[in-house]
Amino acid sequence: MGISLVAVSISYGIMITCVSCLTKKMSKRGLIFIGMIIMNVGINITGWTNRGDLRLTAFFTIMGLMIFGGGAALVTIPIMPEILEAIESSPKFAGNYNE
Repeated sequence: MGISLVAVSISYGIMITCVSCLTKKMSKRGLIFIGMIIMNVGINITGWTNRGDLRLTAFFTIMGLMIFGGGAALVTIPIMPEILEAIESSPKFAGNYNE
């Protein structure tokens, strides 16, 4: 289980460097759409099982989660500035945000 979480974190961290270049070349909507497709492919790969070989099943799980982490970076990073701006401008969080 720990290796699965590390795999997602590593792929997310690697994709952070690529997302800044991709946002200059593509629209944010395009990146979110591609990220959703990549996340879907990663989840489908994670679900593949080979009943005879446990190591092959673990391989598909780790690879699927790495693909999922890369897709998650494409979805969340381009919209992060808007999310932070919405939190800062919200009257609900205005007084407690900096405390």
